Amino acid sequence: MHRRKVMGQDVLVPGQLGEALQLPRILNRLQSKQQKQRDRGLEDFKELWPTLSRLTRQKVMEKIDWYDPKNLDWEDKRSNRRPVVDPDA
Repeated sequence: MHRRKVMGQDVLVPGQLGEALQLPRILNRLQSKQQKQRDRGLEDFKELWPTLSRLTRQKVMEKIDWYDPKNLDWEDKRSNRRPVVDPDA
């Protein structure tokens, strides 16, 4: 259940979490060809992000393939790090 405005009144309606968080609208804005729409989508996303749990944030980052290069193994091509130089060598 989530709240939705219908004819100016707040009503509770059954639905999916994505609908309640207005994810389809945010995604459409982020994928828009118009810069103004993309900026609005980014602002909506920034507003939503702090409200998500740590686990949900992690899942989102994995789903969109974001990563922290510092946490990657040396063998991972995405790490793009130089080898650690031993000062005693």
